[in-house]
Amino acid sequence: MAYLAEKGILVAPGDFYGEAGERFVRVAFTATDERVEAAVKRLG
Repeated sequence: MAYLAEKGILVAPGDFYGEAGERFVRVAFTATDERVEAAVKRLG
């Protein structure tokens, strides 16, 4: 998990979000606030 976090990829066991998620893994790709803001401006 630490290796992926260093790459901007966060993972969590699905059951962290409730019983229905127990067979899943949640994956989130992250970016800095500046990059997110730039993407929002491009989408706007």
